[in-house]
Amino acid sequence: AANRAAAAAVRADSTNTATVDVTATLHAGNIHADVTESMLMAKFKSVGPVKSTRICRNAASAHAVGYAYINYQHRADAAIALNTLNSMSLCGVPLRLSWSRNSSTAPRQSTPNPIVSANVYIKNLDKSIDNKRLHDAFSPFGVITSHMVAVNGSGVSMGYGYVNFATESAARQAIQTCNGMFLAGKTVTVEKFKSR
Repeated sequence: AANRAAAAAVRADSTNTATVDVTATLHAGNIHADVTESMLMAKFKSVGPVKSTRICRNAASAHAVGYAYINYQHRADAAIALNTLNSMSLCGVPLRLSWSRNSSTAPRQSTPNPIVSANVYIKNLDKSIDNKRLHDAFSPFGVITSHMVAVNGSGVSMGYGYVNFATESAARQAIQTCNGMFLAGKTVTVEKFKSR
């Protein structure tokens, strides 16, 4: 209820438009193969009205490829979902949310997808590193749009995580500075995220 009230307050200050708000779309990564679009709709509409959900599939096999898009009617709702539902477990696997950089109405570009190029993968994390400590360790390098430590069904760290920066240069600096550093007594590997 508090989430809906907060979103409503933000929407009250927004200009109404008849066009789709392409800035209100979230990218959800780390999607378990058993997750369905109706499951995503049920989870994400708890924050606010969702226009659509789409699980991306391999064109040849029709198998899910591990990510999806959630298109909210209002950016305020999408922002709240990003902050409150990131790392939410679906089918025992935590979702990894970030703002979508793709839009069907946006011009095609030859530049790399910023979701991937500004996304950093960190492994060999100590079990004591949680989402807050991960954020604190990487925030000096730039604006972080999303981050998460992967956890199992019991909420215990699986020893790796992701940090998605607003810019590729911030991600590059984080990799150059942090790869091989000690974090909570363990040497971590920090590298550019490679989509599966």
